[in-house]
Amino acid sequence: MTLEELFAPYGLKAPPLPVRGITLDSRRVEPGFVFVAVPGVSLPHRKPLDGHDFILEALERGAIAVVGERALALPVPYLQVADSRLALAHLARRFHGEPDRRLVLLGVTGSKGKSTTASLLHHLLQAGGKQAALLST
Repeated sequence: MTLEELFAPYGLKAPPLPVRGITLDSRRVEPGFVFVAVPGVSLPHRKPLDGHDFILEALERGAIAVVGERALALPVPYLQVADSRLALAHLARRFHGEPDRRLVLLGVTGSKGKSTTASLLHHLLQAGGKQAALLST
């Protein structure tokens, strides 16, 4: 996928550079990555980290674009959004080919026998050669 294709739904003109990955961790940026600057969560014992403080590090590591919440002028394409966490989710979904469109989800509800039924379904799907996962309490 190219940066142009990735940013198109946001109306941002971007060059057709190949995107190799998307991350919110500046330490994981590699050449060709998009860096998403996410503000940190407040904690009582320390000042929250803010991804915007790590944009220069991401650029030094090869980021070809940045997504963030502040108004900034950068030497690479910059997508300003109201919620960078939400933008990260949408961009990652798009980058990975919208995998949720290929998922089949089965839910089991009721008063009794849910775990047994879910386990049986899981076993039958796997025995039939399907990739299956089981999530239960």
